[in-house]
Amino acid sequence: MKQKIISWNKPKDFNPKLSAVGIYIMYKNQILFLKYAKKYSGAWTLPAGKVDANENPKTTIMRETFEEAGLKINKNQLKFLYTAYVNYPNSVFLWNAFRYDLQEKPVIKLSDEHSEYIWVTPEEALKMNIIEHEHDCLKRTFNLK
Repeated sequence: MKQKIISWNKPKDFNPKLSAVGIYIMYKNQILFLKYAKKYSGAWTLPAGKVDANENPKTTIMRETFEEAGLKINKNQLKFLYTAYVNYPNSVFLWNAFRYDLQEKPVIKLSDEHSEYIWVTPEEALKMNIIEHEHDCLKRTFNLK
């Protein structure tokens, strides 16, 4: 039986090594995904990153979104969605999900960490090679099966 990677309630004895963030940047009914240039075999991911010691999740997601996609986030329009408890065999962490809705399609300026970007519907994203815990989070966020 496959080990459960993600929980929506804090599991007993959950001891995260770090806290991370991810953001659903929405334009109409499409989400921005970035393709890893080197790591994770070219998988697709949301703009995301690790929360540094001097940051909170909101500050981190604003920084990461700018670093990875060149987008400035208005903190007053940033919506916190939930915290997921992620338990990979070699990595245990909190994953804080955010959403940001755009009125206009922005110009994306990728960092060296990513090789391309795409706007896709939640249903299309489920068919892509995305990071495993993001797959489960996508289903929860958009009520998909």
